[in-house]
Amino acid sequence: MTKLNKTFDNLINILEKNRYWKILIDIIINWKVPYFNFTKKYLVYISIISLIIFISPKMYKDFWEWGMNLLLTILFISPLYKIFPKFKILTKILILRRAIWIIIWFFILAHIIWYILINNINFFTLIEKEILNYKNQLFWWLWWTIFMILPFITSNNLSQKILKNKWKIIQQLTYLFFIFWSIHIFLIKGHIWKILIIFVWLTLKFIAYKKVVILK
Repeated sequence: MTKLNKTFDNLINILEKNRYWKILIDIIINWKVPYFNFTKKYLVYISIISLIIFISPKMYKDFWEWGMNLLLTILFISPLYKIFPKFKILTKILILRRAIWIIIWFFILAHIIWYILINNINFFTLIEKEILNYKNQLFWWLWWTIFMILPFITSNNLSQKILKNKWKIIQQLTYLFFIFWSIHIFLIKGHIWKILIIFVWLTLKFIAYKKVVILK
């Protein structure tokens, strides 16, 4: 690992001689980005975009895509910043994690509500029929919806103070949400990469758990 670190440092020194590469390195390695504190403070308000769905309900598919892309970003950055601590950009993005989670929840909530309304679904009837029917993709949709609700309503400082140690356990339901969502999409569209991405993520989590560090 020491040799790898030295090689990487030498590469950085070479690239920094170029003005444009230096800007990129400052962002990725040193995180020299203006207005970061401003972004941290007001980023959460992007979730207001989810109100657009009242004007165009069929955008529920777009909100699902946006929410899931953000979710993948956060889930993968969490172990990556432990494995590659030299890349300060990963650590900084984690500082924005709370705001990004709230954006994710609002986008996915908009998707769920309008999916139910547009398809005229009785949610309680759906629970009764599909909650144990694992062969149906609606089973996986139903459960990832359930696993999403608790982390969503507890993503605030008040819940954290009330729940204390239990707060983190509830937030970890997000992992089940991610796994069930991936299976749900696989059953609908047959995209095998949705399943593979779970194993990639679990592998990174395991490497981070073992405290393997690359590029200090």
